[in-house]
Amino acid sequence: MEALLKRELGTAKLKATGHSGGGCISEGLSYDTDFGRVFAKINYKNQARQMFDGEKASLEAILSTNAIKAPRPMKVVDLNQGGAVFVMEHVDMRLLSRYSAQLGEQLADLHLHNKRQKEKQIKAEQTIGKGSGQSEVPVVDRFGFHVVTCCGYIPQVNDWQTDWVSFYTQQRLQHQLGLVEQAYGDREARELWASLQCFPIQSSRTPGRSTYFVCPIPAPSLPAEGPAAVLRRGGGACVAPRRPVERQCGRLLGRPHHL
Repeated sequence: MEALLKRELGTAKLKATGHSGGGCISEGLSYDTDFGRVFAKINYKNQARQMFDGEKASLEAILSTNAIKAPRPMKVVDLNQGGAVFVMEHVDMRLLSRYSAQLGEQLADLHLHNKRQKEKQIKAEQTIGKGSGQSEVPVVDRFGFHVVTCCGYIPQVNDWQTDWVSFYTQQRLQHQLGLVEQAYGDREARELWASLQCFPIQSSRTPGRSTYFVCPIPAPSLPAEGPAAVLRRGGGACVAPRRPVERQCGRLLGRPHHL
């Protein structure tokens, strides 16, 4: 694997640092390279490539907001014997303590980033002599994500929807119930779900439209759920996204497990 990583990363130096880590399903090793220290997250299952591609895209989406520190993704590499390696920036971290308030503020900024981008866009469009312009981070008006992400090894259906109720009920709850029926033959769960859909209530978003829930209508945003810690050098909070957030407001995130 180390010869493969050398070739794919374009580095002559690849020395294991002795740092290791992992989560429930993946292993992790840190290496010193020609361009600094990296972390390699390794999984030997067939689903690894799809899972890591989703995590890479998720980290890129988080970093594009400049709202919070996260490991910089580098490359997903297929292993010859099966599985894949996700190479990213190595971040030295320690337990979160006095920076917890800062973390909370930065997570709030992350959640609000798309909403603020939308407000800036509307303001620019309403300003005389000023066009809508181009934002470095595009405004998201729908709910979903542009690539498949995974909850563990389970691929999530991230097709774009115009409203969050359709996304959450059809592509989260209904999809999971379908997997339960397929894996365990549990028809009762499917029947109960069908019964629930027979009693819709009015949506607070679209008058006269029947949906499943009445609650404040969320704007598409970029949520993150996962381990957080303090940077060893310079302080400050850092987050690593975990599995997709199940309240699902727009974009879904994977998890680098080394933190």
